[in-house]
Parts: sequence; structure tokens; C-alpha cells
Amino acid sequence: MVFHGAFPDLKIYSWILKSLIKRKKLLEIHVLLMEMVKNEFIPIPSICDSEMNLLMDSKDWATMLMVWKIMITNEIAGEEVGNSFIICLCYNKRLPEACKYAEDMIDSGIKFQSSILSKLRSSLQQLVTDRPGASSPTPPKSRKDGGGGGSSPIPLIIMLVLP
Repeated sequence: MVFHGAFPDLKIYSWILKSLIKRKKLLEIHVLLMEMVKNEFIPIPSICDSEMNLLMDSKDWATMLMVWKIMITNEIAGEEVGNSFIICLCYNKRLPEACKYAEDMIDSGIKFQSSILSKLRSSLQQLVTDRPGASSPTPPKSRKDGGGGGSSPIPLIIMLVLP
């Protein structure tokens, strides 16, 4: 918009985003959101919640992860959307992302529902038991033991959810 001589403020960006969300214009939402962040405007939480719900329904992973990062960075992520986001990632077999963003939620102080933790735990247990040669879930070795820490395919959050 700035290229064409229009200099919107937060109110105009919000109005346009609401309209695009209502019409489910995913590409336009992505472009406008990038421009908005580039111009140092932070979307309001209700619009981010609506965007996340639309993106979860459409499975637009790249834009969804971008919106989530904006929400976490600007501390506008809510519990309801965060829990929905994690469960959406789990159900769509995107467990590494679910674990990574669950850790971000824990660091940000966003609380999980018990059903979300149960789903994450069962998904992690299934991942561990489906690995070839795995009989029981074992946490990754620490660096002192020579395990390399970061090279393990099992995320750090496994320590929180596995018994």
C-alpha cells in the first residue's frame, strides 16, 4: 500500500484484515500481515485469533507459523488459540512443531488444558514406540554422557510429558 501512496494506521490494517478473514483470502492475509509487521504495527489479539482459526482450518502451515511467532513475540497469544494450535499440529502429524511451539508456550506462561497434554503425551509415546528397535521410551542422553543433546530426534518436551 505504501508503494501506491497509502499510509495506513493500525485501525485501517485491522479493518482490511477483518474483511480478508471474512472472505477467506489467505494469500492477501499473508501479504498484508507481512507489510503490517514490516511497518511495525502489531495486529490486535482478536484479529490474530481469527486468523489462526482460519489458517488452522485451511492448513496453511507457513502463514500459521508466522502468525503464531508474531503472537508469541508480541505476547498477545491466548490460551484458547494456543491450545487449538498445538492440538491442530498433533492431529496433522506435525509433532516436532507441536513440541517446539508447546515449549514456547510454556516459556511464555501460556497454560495447557489437560486434554492437550494427554494428546501430546500419547503422540510422543506413539512416536517413540514406532521407532525401529524401540522397546520403551527413554529420554535422550545428556552431553556429559556423550549423547550430543541436540542431535536426538526426541524433543526436550518429552521430559515433561512422558512418565
